[in-house]
Amino acid sequence: MIMFLIINFKSLPVVKAGKVTKLCPKTKHILGYMPDTIKVNGTKIDVSHDEKMLVSGNSMKFFNIYDGQRIYVRRLSDSEKFNITRYPVLVFHIVNNPNKDDADYKLRKFVGYVDSIQWTDIFSKFKDKIKISEKDFIRQCQSKYQRLPDAERSNLILSETYDEDNNRICYSLHPVNSVYGKVEYAL
Repeated sequence: MIMFLIINFKSLPVVKAGKVTKLCPKTKHILGYMPDTIKVNGTKIDVSHDEKMLVSGNSMKFFNIYDGQRIYVRRLSDSEKFNITRYPVLVFHIVNNPNKDDADYKLRKFVGYVDSIQWTDIFSKFKDKIKISEKDFIRQCQSKYQRLPDAERSNLILSETYDEDNNRICYSLHPVNSVYGKVEYAL
């Protein structure tokens, strides 16, 4: 008697939850599938229209998203990118990625919109959400801002991440147009 074992592999896009400089493959194969319906607090939720991604890294561990988890991401329209509320975890396109074989996405916690580059004003506006000193915050944001091309220095989002290598919380700025979507669910 001959028996066949069918193994179902699915390829998912990888989203970095860690340093953007650490290489990750664009996609990874997973065993099985991600369902189009999940239960959340006993209620069935249709997630068939959400994009499915695989997390690489633990920079979102404070927001209950861990390395190896599968996430459902709702892609945001251009108008929705300018009306984010309730501080979700967002998926950003990695802008100007020099390595074409590297993952195209990263996870960051939304803090708020930045309307001017007055560092002390930004710190004051979000001080109840910022978990580091003003001096460190300004240093981090200035460094990230200086790396942005001139054309991407307006309509910015302030985000938070956790640097696993140095065991510290970090903040950075991203163009609103680099937002890809919002994490809806993590399994």
